[in-house]
Amino acid sequence: MPTQAYLRDPEIHSGAAAFAGTRVAVWVLFNWLAAGKSLDDFLDTHPQVERAAALAALDEASRALVGQDSRGECALLSGNELTQQADLLGVDAAQGP
Repeated sequence: MPTQAYLRDPEIHSGAAAFAGTRVAVWVLFNWLAAGKSLDDFLDTHPQVERAAALAALDEASRALVGQDSRGECALLSGNELTQQADLLGVDAAQGP
């Protein structure tokens, strides 16, 4: 698993979260899944994205939205982790759900 699933770089997608080591924005994965396509299809189309990174991004989004990851495990986030998760989802961490 990569040490960090995604990074923000102003030179890539104007600073939108992108999978580490790629130019694939994280929102592309969410749009792909929202359109009813599978994770396997996403990974086949974007081979530069590691499965572990995609799963980590999904788990992080799940924890940020519902307080638990995709396996149902609750997670307490530090302030920095909460801010990072909120940034990934494009929400203000200070406002809460």
